[in-house]
Amino acid sequence: GPFALADARPLEQVLAALAAGDVATLPMVEPARALRHLERRIVSDEVARDARFGRRIPMHTLEAGGVTGENRLCLLDSRGKLVAVGRPRADRTLELLRVFNP
Repeated sequence: GPFALADARPLEQVLAALAAGDVATLPMVEPARALRHLERRIVSDEVARDARFGRRIPMHTLEAGGVTGENRLCLLDSRGKLVAVGRPRADRTLELLRVFNP
């Protein structure tokens, strides 16, 4: 994957930080960065809102290009934050697999 062993932390260190309420000391990976191997589309605020509400997203609103079949796709808002992960459906809408709220 895209991560190095040097970025990992021992479970004991993570559990101790959580117990102490000191998660700021742990290196956290933004979800969009963790999924950087997937295709991504920056969407309008309206499409981001619709995705967060679980509404159907027409593929034409994504300028999807070559995204087809089982290919997964990340939707990012205008700030680059992950909104949702989905895949194209036969009816030319995006099946939302996971939705992330800010």
